[in-house]
Amino acid sequence: CCWSTPTRTRTNRYMGECYDYAFQLQLSVFSQGLLSRPQVFFWFDVFSVNQHKGANHTSDWWRTTFRQMIEAIGEVLLVLTPWHDPVPLKRSWCLWEMHSALQAKDKVKLSIALPPDQRGAFLAGVTKSLNAITDALVQIDAAKSKAGLQSDEDAIREAVEQGVGFDALNVEIKNHLRGWYMETAQSLAREETAKEDGDGEMLYNLAASLLEQGEHIKALRTLERCLELRRAEYGEQHRLTANVYSQMGIVFRNMGEHDKALRMCERALKIELATVGEQHP
Repeated sequence: CCWSTPTRTRTNRYMGECYDYAFQLQLSVFSQGLLSRPQVFFWFDVFSVNQHKGANHTSDWWRTTFRQMIEAIGEVLLVLTPWHDPVPLKRSWCLWEMHSALQAKDKVKLSIALPPDQRGAFLAGVTKSLNAITDALVQIDAAKSKAGLQSDEDAIREAVEQGVGFDALNVEIKNHLRGWYMETAQSLAREETAKEDGDGEMLYNLAASLLEQGEHIKALRTLERCLELRRAEYGEQHRLTANVYSQMGIVFRNMGEHDKALRMCERALKIELATVGEQHP
């Protein structure tokens, strides 16, 4: 299936999709700039594979022919929804598509997209809980993945067992998604930072996540914008403002800038003493 000027050419995007998705959901990701790229041609298996008759591919076919097809195309695009428990991560086909792309990372790009409505849900989830990303990742278990056809499921399972193994596959998928989740969170943080009425709580939580990932400079920039918003909304003498100073102190400490860390912590302590007193628990 091609999405460009009608012509015969080589596919350059493999659309990893799940049959549980409405086709309109797949198309929704195109509004996020994918069609601004010149000469984009997508391969949709729904148009290319008989959905009612199994091909009975062997595990060798999955390890060789399928991977060669992925390498020839050059990019796999996977649509994740819902973001906190994505359906594709429970499907054998989709996990094997991701694995095939990651195994050929010098030749194949693995791209991940959220539908427009899930971007907002992702932002809300990260804002609500610092553990939202971790909670999403711990649910991945390739050994429990399913396929529409039992023959495909069995063949992919055999290919995994004879190759990387399920434990290593889980680690591979989780590591990639962890990086992608954090990049997405950082992108949303940059968007939020640029807003005049940005969400201070969301920025605070994202900064904490960045700190956990060792992204000290990015965490610091996010906290600086959060501090501006907290000062504007609550003023200098407020505990929420003090929390930002305290968090900045932790970032500076981890960066080895102890003098700056001490100044931030002293500011936080001064505000705490002024607002709740010496004897506050």
